[in-house]
Amino acid sequence: MPRQYTMGGRASGPSGGAHGVPTPATLRERFGALKNLPPFIKLVWQTSPALTLSNLCLRLLRALLPVVMLYIGKLIIDQVVGLVQAGVAAHEPGPHGAVVSSIRWAGCCCSNSPSRCSRTCSAAWFR
Repeated sequence: MPRQYTMGGRASGPSGGAHGVPTPATLRERFGALKNLPPFIKLVWQTSPALTLSNLCLRLLRALLPVVMLYIGKLIIDQVVGLVQAGVAAHEPGPHGAVVSSIRWAGCCCSNSPSRCSRTCSAAWFR
């Protein structure tokens, strides 16, 4: 007897619910799937230890990148708040005025198209 397939899969099965719709995995099943991870890493390590280490390092770097970006954003915001509280204006000569002007120019560029950025933002902020 031929098997009945619907939408690319079997109509019913051990994990399928009514009408062939799969039931969501429980939390225990999801964590149970992690038991396959050590044998998988062992197979990849046997294939190439250098690729395994580089893959793990790059994954760690990619995972930490959002945290680093948030920290850099915090430092920028802290610097701007400190300059505003000190009463430093953008047109004042010196490093503080240049920092405020640069931040304003970058914000203008982010909100406008790149072609309009150099004409409008530079004219408005760097007089």
